Parts: sequence; structure tokens; C-alpha cells
Amino acid sequence: MKKRRQLDKLKMLREMQCQQVKQELAEHQGRLAQEEMRLQQLEDYQKNYVWDEERQADGLLLNSAYMMAQSVHQAVLHQRQQVDVQQAQCRASRNKYTHERLRLRTAESLYNSHKKKLDKKAARQEQKVFDEVSSVMLRVESF
Repeated sequence: MKKRRQLDKLKMLREMQCQQVKQELAEHQGRLAQEEMRLQQLEDYQKNYVWDEERQADGLLLNSAYMMAQSVHQAVLHQRQQVDVQQAQCRASRNKYTHERLRLRTAESLYNSHKKKLDKKAARQEQKVFDEVSSVMLRVESF
């Protein structure tokens, strides 16, 4: 019984750890989706930010437009890096989740194997008692 309780606790611990890592993975995937959406918005803005060449402008306005285009470009580059970081975190979380699921399956397998042994032992003991009762009944009937 002691071993069964230990295996039960181990299984419960693995289930909790697996659930926690699954939740972390979901959070990372959510952050990745947000970062990808921000990147898409910046790229769309960058594509739509076009200077009308027919427009008359002085040097200050042209310089401002150029600096704005550079700022958007830098923001896009930075956001791509953020997406890369989130992708790496998602991969790490996914690997961790896979590892935790494997540990959980191992704990479940140990628990089930031990349970089967205990069930077989209980069945043998029950059969032994049944056989003893039957033999006593046969002896009583033969008298």
C-alpha cells in the first residue's frame, strides 16, 4: 500500500506539472500571436506609407518623411526580433510540454503496472479463500 500511495502521489505531481507547462505553452502561444499581429500591422503600415512624389515639399518635410520611414523600418526590424524571441520561447515550451507528458505517461505506466500486480495478488488471495471455503464445504458434505 505504501508503494501505491507513493506512485499515486508521483502520478498526481506529474499531472500537475504537465498541466502547468501546458498553461505556460498556451501563454507563450498567445504572446506569439500578439507579436505576429503587431508585426503584420507594422508591415502593413510600412507598405502603405508612400510618399506622393508629385507633392511639393521643402527639405524639412522631406527629411521628416524620410525619418518617419526609417523609424517604421526600425520598428519592423525590432518587431521581427520580438517574434523570433517568442517563437523560440514557444519551441522551448513545446519541448518542455512534450517532456512532461512523457514523464506523466511513465508515472501512469508505473502506477498501472503496480495496480495490476496488486489486483492479481488480491484475486489470488480471493481465489485461495474461495478454494478453502469450497474444500471445507466438501468435507462437511461428505460427513
